[in-house]
Amino acid sequence: MFKLRDVCMFVAGAAFFHMVSHILLPFYVDLPYTIGCITLTSTFNNAIIVVSALVTAGLLYVGVKLRR
Repeated sequence: MFKLRDVCMFVAGAAFFHMVSHILLPFYVDLPYTIGCITLTSTFNNAIIVVSALVTAGLLYVGVKLRR
């Protein structure tokens, strides 16, 4: 049905989109931004960007190393 490589590439694309949305977020929303009980600060947003980039790179690495 689905190969693990395809799933890794799809999730890597989702993580990349998540990273780009957090990069663009400060241009459209004034930080700090409160969402329910969580306050998104500039530092927290930068940490999310870094973690999303690492997840994207890791999934791309795994996806490339898997067989087709």
